[in-house]
Amino acid sequence: MRHATRCCLILGAAGLISWQAAFCAAAERARPKFTAPFAVRDGVVRDAEGREVRLWGVNYYVPFCHNYLNIAEVGADHRAAIDEDLRQFQIMGVDFVRIHIYDREISDAQGHLTPNHHLEVFDYLLEKLDKAGIFLMLTPVVWWNTPENQALMDRYYAYWHVGVGGSFGFSNFYGKDEMLWNEDALRCQQRYMGELLSRQSAISGRRYAEFPNLVAIEPINEPQYISLKMLEKPVAGQAPSQWTGSYSHGPARDRLRQLWSEYQAAHPGDEAAVFAQFRARILRQYLQRMYAAIDAAMGRPYLKAHIDYAIAEAPIHAAVEAAKVDVYTTGCYPKSARGFDSSWNDHLDFLELIRDWDRKVADQRRTDRPRIIYEHDAPSTLQGYPFGAMALAFAARHVQMAAMFTYTPTAVAAYNPGWRVHYLNLLHTSARAVAFAAAGDIFRRTPLGTALPDDPKRWQGEGWLVDPKPDLVAAASDGRLLHSAKITAKLLPAGAPNEILACGSSPWVTAAGNGAYHLLRASEGQWDLEVFPNQVMVNDPFRGRAFRSMANRYINVNEWPVVSRLQEESRRFLFQLPGQGRWTCTQRTIDGPEQVPAASDGSFSLKPGRYTLTQTP
Repeated sequence: MRHATRCCLILGAAGLISWQAAFCAAAERARPKFTAPFAVRDGVVRDAEGREVRLWGVNYYVPFCHNYLNIAEVGADHRAAIDEDLRQFQIMGVDFVRIHIYDREISDAQGHLTPNHHLEVFDYLLEKLDKAGIFLMLTPVVWWNTPENQALMDRYYAYWHVGVGGSFGFSNFYGKDEMLWNEDALRCQQRYMGELLSRQSAISGRRYAEFPNLVAIEPINEPQYISLKMLEKPVAGQAPSQWTGSYSHGPARDRLRQLWSEYQAAHPGDEAAVFAQFRARILRQYLQRMYAAIDAAMGRPYLKAHIDYAIAEAPIHAAVEAAKVDVYTTGCYPKSARGFDSSWNDHLDFLELIRDWDRKVADQRRTDRPRIIYEHDAPSTLQGYPFGAMALAFAARHVQMAAMFTYTPTAVAAYNPGWRVHYLNLLHTSARAVAFAAAGDIFRRTPLGTALPDDPKRWQGEGWLVDPKPDLVAAASDGRLLHSAKITAKLLPAGAPNEILACGSSPWVTAAGNGAYHLLRASEGQWDLEVFPNQVMVNDPFRGRAFRSMANRYINVNEWPVVSRLQEESRRFLFQLPGQGRWTCTQRTIDGPEQVPAASDGSFSLKPGRYTLTQTP
């Protein structure tokens, strides 16, 4: 007997396309439908038919950076990895993906696009996202270095030179602040953005700008604004810190000082006030030039996005207004005093931390535009309840799209490589992933501007619950039930569900083990079931505290052990689904359906795989 379990869960099997399609279709039906393009009307992002947009999703990086490199290291196929992850996205109800592109991997020193395998994989991802109905936000420039440079230097050692990788992008030659004011860097970015959005997919021939699901563009990820301190003369012999090392230096910094001197001479007055205007002018001119390049390539409406850095300052706000920005982007990372370098955060009170984030946004940020959460996560924890709390806080602050950072591709999720303080995967962090999916349901149906609950211990509303103990997020609406731990009858919807995505038991299902399972009513008296594996952590998924800021990044998966293992043992399931009669269970295998015997109490012992439940009189 040959079971389809492994090929389905990891790579997808051609012989099970119809089964897969049934699950995907159900996930699409369960979430609201929107029609692009989106536009802001009366302070709210609405689709082409006037509906208020609400999207919940992830950042995703198989074509780039650590994920791309790690998938190659294990010998997996990037396209197959995308197929499996998008299948999981649709089960989880993900309808939004945000990507900041690693421009150094796909461009040259002048900002020209350099066609390579990264872009071929990105072509494939764009096609699949569009087909799945998942909306996309792009940030064309991330600026940050890529581990690909590190890997090439390790490989070639003394023989390394700029040309060995084929791409050595323009951002390698400029400090991060220079991306906003250096004329050469500005021209590179304009050229790059035009060529990127004009690239034709090798699969369909469509230009990137023609993908209808591309609904928002933010020119640069987390821009570095200049400061007065940067204009001070350097102290002889003083080496830059890790962070200031990313800033402009030498002749470039001298040029910035010259620009400031010329502006100050033409605008006498209080230094701080004049500098604020100088900095805002740099931002305004940057945004106007980048949006002009993007507009020329797009040739159609899209949401212009920019981060809300210093947005409470009147000159910065005026610059954003002049650039005709549609939406603010905001991040959310509730964390300890050690920031991203803490090794474990389970002890933190995330309800209070997220309430604190909500207060800060209310006090310090403007509310004249809707928001996109471009990144969010509770780092260095496997708990899922923070997602539920963040979903409510986002709705309170008029967020309409939110993308968790970042989904770990299943092909390498056993290692949790790359951004290792973040860990989300339906197989390897099942309860956390189900909590994330349930949080999405809460986010979509909580009215914008709704105040956070007052209860300091757990948050609850009609049809949903966020409870730190026992780390539970549960949501029930529109015939869909999601819960990340055991629930009681009190949390059940008024009617019987048509779909269940869960970890743990409920009055409808008694389930052993810690893996997720997905039930979908196919017809009266028949359900489709997918059982995911149990999982066990065998090493610290966050790999201990980093003693150098932000050092918790790339690892070579051929040099580090796995942190998570999937368990293929059988799990006991007892179904109390609606209807009269006993249940029979058939497993779908490559060789055809196979009957699963029932125990005397009516329960079934099920290995990871896909099944059909049928009720007989």
